Amino acid sequence: MPTPRPAVPKLLAAAPLAMAATLLAPGSARAGGSIYQGWDEAGVLTFTDSPTGPDFEVLIEVKKDRPKDMAAINASILKKNIDLYDNEIVEESLRADVSPELVKAMVLVESGFNPRARSPKGAMGLMQLMPFTAREVGVTDAYDPRQCIRGGVTYLRKMLDRFGGDTRLAVAAYNAGPGRVEKAGGIPAIAETRFYVDRVLRYSRYFAHERPIASR
Repeated sequence: MPTPRPAVPKLLAAAPLAMAATLLAPGSARAGGSIYQGWDEAGVLTFTDSPTGPDFEVLIEVKKDRPKDMAAINASILKKNIDLYDNEIVEESLRADVSPELVKAMVLVESGFNPRARSPKGAMGLMQLMPFTAREVGVTDAYDPRQCIRGGVTYLRKMLDRFGGDTRLAVAAYNAGPGRVEKAGGIPAIAETRFYVDRVLRYSRYFAHERPIASR
C-alpha cells in the first residue's frame, strides 16, 4: 500500500535519496526498467517505472547494467509488496541473528518482493533460491514467502559464519557461491556478483536510515 508522507523538515524531504545517484529523464524509465520513488500530487509515497515529475528519484537502477541472469523486477509488484513481508523478515532475521535490513535489501535486489519471481538460471521466490540450495536449507516450496525467507536467511547465516561475519563476503557468497569467494580471496570479478553486493549494501543502508522496517 502507498505510504503516507511523513511530517519531516522541508530540507530533509527535498534531499536526494542516498542511493539515487542518477535521475533519468522521464520517458527513459520504461525502456531501461528502472524503478523510481517519489511523492505524488496527493503527498503519498509511490513507486513507478514511469516518473511523472522532478520529485521522483531512482530507487532501483534497473538499466543495461542489471545482469540478464537475475530475475526481472516489476514496478507494480514492488509498490504493492515492499512492506508486505516485514514481519517474516524480522522474525527470521532475529532467529538467525542477522540484520533485517540486510535481508530486506536482498529480497529487494533478488526479486523486487515478487514471491513468484524466477530467474533465467532457475532461482526461485523472494530470495531466489536455487533448487539445490533450497534442499540444503530444508525448503520444500521456494515460492512460499515464509519458507523462502527462512531458507534464504538460514543460508545467509551460514555464509556469515563461513566468512567470519564479513557482510560483504557473505553477500557475495550468497550470489556466487562460497567456493568462488574463497578462490578469489574476496569478491569475485563477476559482474553479476559485484552488481549484487553493491546494490544489497546500498539498499540495506536505505532500509536502516530512510525507510525503517515497519515491524521493528
